[in-house]
Amino acid sequence: MRSVWLGLVLVASLGCAQRVAWSELSIREIEESSFDDGYRFWRQEKRAFATEGSIEGSHSTPAGATDSRTGEFTPSKIAALECRLGREAHLHQGFLQEQLATDPEVHRILEASARLCEEYGIASKAQVVRLADGRYSHRVTDGWSPQVQQRLWLETLTVASSQRLGTATESQSVHSGTGRATSAAGSRR
Repeated sequence: MRSVWLGLVLVASLGCAQRVAWSELSIREIEESSFDDGYRFWRQEKRAFATEGSIEGSHSTPAGATDSRTGEFTPSKIAALECRLGREAHLHQGFLQEQLATDPEVHRILEASARLCEEYGIASKAQVVRLADGRYSHRVTDGWSPQVQQRLWLETLTVASSQRLGTATESQSVHSGTGRATSAAGSRR
């Protein structure tokens, strides 16, 4: 019984250590994190903001702060994470589409991807963007709801997936048809 109790204490303390470690990450460490680690941290931070917001009666995610002396914008950790995940969103599009189906906030990652927004013709509602020189910029966006953006992205990604699937199927039937015609032509000789 004592060993089980010690095991539970150890597991609990390791869980707390991971939370503390994540909360102490710098923006640079966030930028260098893997997609998987970044996504896990983003979910964790999002839950923390939702819990804090439910206590206050509202839910909002901080964008960051602008230094009054230098005018340089520093993103919040969650905004930096969204930018970090957005850089590789095109590589994880299927995964993000699955997550978006149940979590409207995933649109924030998709909209942090300039590549996906351009590819699908969606005007990004991202409040924070990472510039080519590595700095961050804050922009004011017009009113939107996560559910509206979720629906827009899901519809767009579903149509794109269907079109890619249709193109792949056409390509296979053309190739297989060509193969049959060639073998038939060969048998006539």
